Amino acid sequence: MDLSSEETSFYNQVIRGGVKIQKRDLETKKPEAQGGATLEHAEFSITTLSEHPVVVDGKAYSKGQSVVTITTDENGLASTEKDTLPYGHYKVEEIKAPEGYLKDGAKVLEFDILENEKFVELVSEESSIYNQVIRGDLEFVKI
Repeated sequence: MDLSSEETSFYNQVIRGGVKIQKRDLETKKPEAQGGATLEHAEFSITTLSEHPVVVDGKAYSKGQSVVTITTDENGLASTEKDTLPYGHYKVEEIKAPEGYLKDGAKVLEFDILENEKFVELVSEESSIYNQVIRGDLEFVKI
């Protein structure tokens, strides 16, 4: 009996997980903005680094392609759903800094999805992504 046809084959569901990211102020190391700046609306691209293609939201992506973009909320947190990313190796990179912050210096982090419906949490002080607040000089003349 041939069990290799599409109707008779055995199928396995791939492990899928998610990622949570915390944005922090580089100077204070806190997940709180300084002055008139905000940690909201920072954008992160998540790129697959896996050798084999991955399927995210019904679309296949090859190694080096961005599979999803996520945006921080008012607390500087951003996350995918708990089952967005298939088993594999990924990197997260900031593509847009929040208002009042510089993108320069924000590190690229790599992570692995290994458990089903679990988040990889990049939220601790060691694993968060930091930005330098924009600073300027003030010059005035007293008359």
